[in-house]
Amino acid sequence: MASAFYTTDKPELLASYPQIKQTLKAGSSENIKEKYDVNQCVQFIKDNGVTNVALQFPDEMLNDAVAVTEYLQLQTDANIYLLADTSYGNYDVDEVAAQHVQADLIIHFGKASLTSTSKTKTLFVLGKMNLSIEEVVASFKQVFPTSESHVFIFAESTYVHALDEIYKQLLPSYPNLSLGLLKPNETENDRTACSNPCTECSCTRDTEEQQTISGHSPNLTTSVTLKSNENSNTYSTSKYCFPLNENKSPTEYSLFFIGSNESEDLKMFLFQLPTITGYVFDPDTKTCNSTVSNIKRQLAKKYYLVEKLKDAKTIGIVVGTLGMAGYLEIIEHLKHIISLTKRKSYTFVVGKINPAKLANFSEIDVFVVVACPEQTNLDSSEYFKPLVTPYEVEVAYNANREWGEPYVFNFRDLLPGGSSYVEFSPSTEETISLITGEIRNNLNENINGDNQLEVRSNENALSVFHPNSSVYRYIGSTWKGLEQKLGETEVTLAEDGRSGLPVHYSSECT
Repeated sequence: MASAFYTTDKPELLASYPQIKQTLKAGSSENIKEKYDVNQCVQFIKDNGVTNVALQFPDEMLNDAVAVTEYLQLQTDANIYLLADTSYGNYDVDEVAAQHVQADLIIHFGKASLTSTSKTKTLFVLGKMNLSIEEVVASFKQVFPTSESHVFIFAESTYVHALDEIYKQLLPSYPNLSLGLLKPNETENDRTACSNPCTECSCTRDTEEQQTISGHSPNLTTSVTLKSNENSNTYSTSKYCFPLNENKSPTEYSLFFIGSNESEDLKMFLFQLPTITGYVFDPDTKTCNSTVSNIKRQLAKKYYLVEKLKDAKTIGIVVGTLGMAGYLEIIEHLKHIISLTKRKSYTFVVGKINPAKLANFSEIDVFVVVACPEQTNLDSSEYFKPLVTPYEVEVAYNANREWGEPYVFNFRDLLPGGSSYVEFSPSTEETISLITGEIRNNLNENINGDNQLEVRSNENALSVFHPNSSVYRYIGSTWKGLEQKLGETEVTLAEDGRSGLPVHYSSECT
């Protein structure tokens, strides 16, 4: 079978292929096989009978992508394709690129949001980054000397594989440990496949298909069907599930996190439980430090953005994912509630979001980012206009939803049937803007009133404008384009311009 990785038009790749093939057959790549669970990937491909497989790697794992691709090509009869770039980010499953090769399976390596895909079956391989279990256990005992401590212990997705062993070593001395287990998302027709999910936790619902997470535990290798929630005494975040002791609330626990202090998993957890304190063990530096978080300040900024939303007249909905199940539904949901408040909305698909792209749309007052949970919480300080989440739109415009509830990152929870769904009811009360100090009508009737016209006069003419027309916005703009100055510019003959290359024009001195 022809390899999907190389062609005969690339002799330099052909030259390296026999060496790669010989290395893999010789068994000298055991570290890569274990790190990426490639044998389990091979078995999954064979069991499901797929023919076209797309592999997606994050930037930090690209060095091993060639070896993994070639190994899967050698061990299976499927066509293996390596996705060269992601449309939106490392966390998001790139279904768009996979559809270019008609892939019927996507294997996503590394950190992931574990959100269900909309069309293509997906296997999440979290990976097994090196971690010294002995150092983690020793650090834990040092920062929690009391055996009666109630502690949430969880890890970044690439270190989840070691959690079981860490838990077993700590449990005899710390009976009140609560192990945070990954919680795959569920839909009615879930296409997400992962191996070894939270088998010791019953916090998730049944789905029509089995959900497994590859790399969760070195001791568990089979798929496990998730059962219904029989134990209600659990604390669930957008990504993890923690069993609680009787008569204990989550606020009475401390945390011990294995990963970077800048990890999105940690930030999302702290947003949903901002009062908790604890420690972070960084495997890269092998240090254990107390949590240094500015979550309360960030929550204050988000409340400021909610106030900006209440003042906004035009909302831009930025699509930050084309693979997560439910993204079309949340876009329609946002457009619906924005229209009920008599505001205008526009939908933008711009690929990876950056300040330069969004700065082209100066008419937009606020942008709403529809993306996977890890990529929806963007810092808008560098952007021309604020960036908000779908949850913040609900807080701003839904009278039935109050600020101060657990923060919702997964937009699917806001849809009908979701765990955080609240029926929409627009607010009709007049309030005072905390930003401008002006009286604000939450239904924005002064913007879209059918019979309200504004009369403006100048030296030359009397003009009548509809307050929602493009001309009205143009009149208020500080820059109106290039000034023609017809009849004011002296007419001159055409002159020769510069010639040569931009690096050195002929008129420039050498």
